[in-house]
Amino acid sequence: FQGCSIVEMLSRFARPAARSLLTARAAAIHLPASRDEKQSRAQDILPPASLATIAALATGPISLACAEAASAAAVPASVAAALKVLPPACFFFLQVSGLKTVAQIKKDKTTGNLSSLPFLSLATNCIVWSLYGGLLGDPTVLVPNLTGALFGLYYSKIFLQYSPTSIMPQVLTCGAIVAACAGMAATLPVSEAAPYIGYTGCTLAVILMASPLATMATVIKDKSTAAMPFVTSLATFFNASAWFSYGYLVAGDPIIWGPNALGLGAAVVQLSLFAKYGIHSPKKAE
Repeated sequence: FQGCSIVEMLSRFARPAARSLLTARAAAIHLPASRDEKQSRAQDILPPASLATIAALATGPISLACAEAASAAAVPASVAAALKVLPPACFFFLQVSGLKTVAQIKKDKTTGNLSSLPFLSLATNCIVWSLYGGLLGDPTVLVPNLTGALFGLYYSKIFLQYSPTSIMPQVLTCGAIVAACAGMAATLPVSEAAPYIGYTGCTLAVILMASPLATMATVIKDKSTAAMPFVTSLATFFNASAWFSYGYLVAGDPIIWGPNALGLGAAVVQLSLFAKYGIHSPKKAE
């Protein structure tokens, strides 16, 4: 508990400095000069990749990890280039990993003992992160999440169609989250909207990557992983590893690497259940 008080003390000292950085960046942009000179001045004071982190620090509570990420050391250009390609590729693997499960649902005409959480959280998570990536102008975040939103909406539609029980309360909750984030993106300045949307995305990302664990009690009780798709859990492990590396080493953004660190831990738990109980095919509901 002493660690929490130390973090709060650090945030109180760091917040005024963050506000000063934002003010200096804005002043640099408005000084008389050509457009290129203004952009150069602003980036010298505050690189674009750090804007969301500094804005979060200036406008609200921040953790020690946030301060560390803001000053992350530069990585070799070749590594940075690879890490800009690998996360979207791994995330695409996670997105398509649900195709096999959805095909089985359509064949059985029932969702069986599967949970709707992985599908709904994929759609909601990707829409929110698309808003975040769009606000920051980061295509590495924006593009893969746009495709993920389409996959998530398709999976959710199929689950809703064949689910023996209603999942409308969960659907409405996800819709409310998306509407709130879209409203912030449309009405607030980027420096205010991005941190709040990012924090929402953090929470949703953790839920997405831990969503297969929604059936963990069933797995342990039945000593079977039939209710937990293996491909999705494996894809989650690679996806979380890649995005953690990109967020920490390249973007220096705790809003990206923080939830993926937690997601990586959740993926390890999922794979440990497969190691203990084996890999089983989903059971068809009687």
